[in-house]
Amino acid sequence: MAFTLYNWSCVSSSLNQGLVSAAISTPSSDTTVLQGSMNLFSYYSLDSVATISGANYFLPVIFQLCVNDVIMVTGSDGSIFLQVATLVYPDDVSSGSVTTLSFTPAGAVGTANITNLAVTTDKIADANVTLAKLAAGIAPSHVVKFAGKDVSAGGSATVVITATGVAASDVVFADIQASANAVNIQKVTPTTNTITVLCSADPGAATISYQALRAAV
Repeated sequence: MAFTLYNWSCVSSSLNQGLVSAAISTPSSDTTVLQGSMNLFSYYSLDSVATISGANYFLPVIFQLCVNDVIMVTGSDGSIFLQVATLVYPDDVSSGSVTTLSFTPAGAVGTANITNLAVTTDKIADANVTLAKLAAGIAPSHVVKFAGKDVSAGGSATVVITATGVAASDVVFADIQASANAVNIQKVTPTTNTITVLCSADPGAATISYQALRAAV
C-alpha cells in the first residue's frame, strides 16, 4: 500500500508553521536562529509500522512538513511516534525526500504507569535476575550447582567422582542407587573438581548419585 491522504490530519494549530529558520534583525531574548515550534500530525494506515517509517512514505505531504515535526502513527501492527528527520523539498512530488525517526519520551516510566501483569520475561535481559530481587521468603540460602550420577566398577571402599566445577566449599550429598555389595556411605568430601565418597566397604559395581549445593549470591 502507500500513503493515504484522507487518513492524514494536522493536530496542531493551523497558524503554526513548524520549526523554521528566521532572520530577525531585533530578536527577543530567544537568540536562536530556529523560531516557532513543531507541528503535530496524526496518521492511520493498514500499512505496517515498518513501511510507514520508511524513507519517502510521507512524500505526498512534504510541503506540509518541517524538520522535527511529530507524527502520531497507527499502523496494522502497532502504534509509534515519528519525528521528521530530513527534508529535501522538490519542485514537485515526483522528486525530493522525507525521512523520519522513531522516538520515545525521555526519562523513566513510573511503576504506577505500568499495567499490572504487563511485564513478561521477554522484557527482562538474560542473566539479570539476582538474589536481591527475590523476597526473603523465597530467597534460597544455597542452590543446586551440580548434580549427576557416577558409575563405578568398585575395587575400593573409596569412590572418587570427577565433577568439573565442584569446589571444596560446596555442600555435597551422595546416595548409592545400586551396588553389587550392600554398603553404606560414611563420608562425602568435596575438593576442586572432585567428590570423594567413602563407603563402609567396597561397593563393587555401583551407581552413585550426587548433588553439590553452593551458597546463593
